[in-house]
Amino acid sequence: CTRANIAAAITSAANGDRVFCTASSSVAWTDADITMPSSKYLTLDGNGSTLTSSTTKKIILQQHATGNQIITGFTFQQAGDTISTSCSGTCAAFRIHHNTFRGASVLRHNSLAPGLLDHNTIDTLSAAAELIQHLGCGSGCTTGWEVAVSPGGANMLFIEDNTFRFDAATYNGSTPYYYWGTKAHAGYYGGQTVFRYNTLEMTMFDAHGGIGPSSQVGQRWWEIYNNTFIGITGGNVSDWMNLRAGSGVVW
Repeated sequence: CTRANIAAAITSAANGDRVFCTASSSVAWTDADITMPSSKYLTLDGNGSTLTSSTTKKIILQQHATGNQIITGFTFQQAGDTISTSCSGTCAAFRIHHNTFRGASVLRHNSLAPGLLDHNTIDTLSAAAELIQHLGCGSGCTTGWEVAVSPGGANMLFIEDNTFRFDAATYNGSTPYYYWGTKAHAGYYGGQTVFRYNTLEMTMFDAHGGIGPSSQVGQRWWEIYNNTFIGITGGNVSDWMNLRAGSGVVW
């Protein structure tokens, strides 16, 4: 499951192929990023493997026009970003599911295209982190505010059936922990998000507003329902939801 082996398998794979890592391998990942190119759609399956990096190496997932790019079966132990997505034009949804993430950042979604992040376990020890960043069409871009919103529609980032939490072995109530705004989700720049059926321990949902320079454009739409929010003994939670831009529904 080295980066070089994964990259070689992606290069040789055809549309719809599944790239497997050796079962339950553990690899230090330091040399370069891994790219899933938009020219083909694949499933990257960790098969129970662990990728560990103390640097900022990541998976660059370029969304395909019609096929679903999929990442599953990994444990990621990352110092920086883990997965970065992008879309050129109209793209099919990606899916990131049944992984374990341990680090400061899970996903940077750099488009208005649809995607699904589900059934992942996401642990963090970082205060004031943004575990999932929905960056929409980018800084200063207003496209997300210029198109009609379809409530309940499919063209959104779906985040569902995930568990977000602080490491219980470290924050077990023996030491008071003060909460400084660690975010399961932070939305920007016209993005639309459906956030449902998640469990959040000492983490929050944030729809970011137009704070600071005029180039800051807030999130456009959010649907937040059937989530479970949990505090920890000795912890001080400031907000469960901070809705600073856009409109939507909370249930």
